[in-house]
Amino acid sequence: MATRLNHLNDIDHTDPELGVLVCGLTNSLNLVERDMSFNRKKSNRFLPWRITNDDLGCVPTHPGDLCLFLDPDTNEWVLEEFLGEWWFEKTKSTSSHFIAAQKTVELGVGIHDRDSLTNQQGWINGGHNSFYLKRGLHDISDPRVIEGRKLGGRLTGKANSKKLNSKKWVCLETLYVTTAGPLSNYQNRNHIDTSKRVRLDDITLVSLIWS
Repeated sequence: MATRLNHLNDIDHTDPELGVLVCGLTNSLNLVERDMSFNRKKSNRFLPWRITNDDLGCVPTHPGDLCLFLDPDTNEWVLEEFLGEWWFEKTKSTSSHFIAAQKTVELGVGIHDRDSLTNQQGWINGGHNSFYLKRGLHDISDPRVIEGRKLGGRLTGKANSKKLNSKKWVCLETLYVTTAGPLSNYQNRNHIDTSKRVRLDDITLVSLIWS
């Protein structure tokens, strides 16, 4: 838990006072002045660390301090920067904010309550606002939206092409069977009216056989 020093800085417990894995002491060895916004980001995250005479690194106090931390994924000691990108990624699961957010998802409460009329109306209003204000996927100037639309168009085109090419047609004069495009070419080459065709399905096939 941080103590407010002024409007810009906090006094922070390096090892969190109320952490998931540890409860740090409130004494001069565990207290440090830290930027308030950065301290909020740090929250009560913690990663086990060690320092011995034979190890590289130092006691992790300030951002960038090199220390041996226990990697929770490999269970090995690795030399990394304290409060660095790697440290924040590895300590995400020990953050009280992250744990609380997970709980709301698991329990389906708060903004994750799909049955809440307030949430449903909020989602509708949010969608309308993003549409009228041209934000998110409605911002046609956003490079991500442009690329997404191109990709969507290509996928849709492929899907439609595949669907179209899977439809078989039969020439009523010669009973030649193929897809729409090739059948047109066939009928034109053989001077057959291109309207003399039917879509081939089980019923058409049976009727042609019996005729």
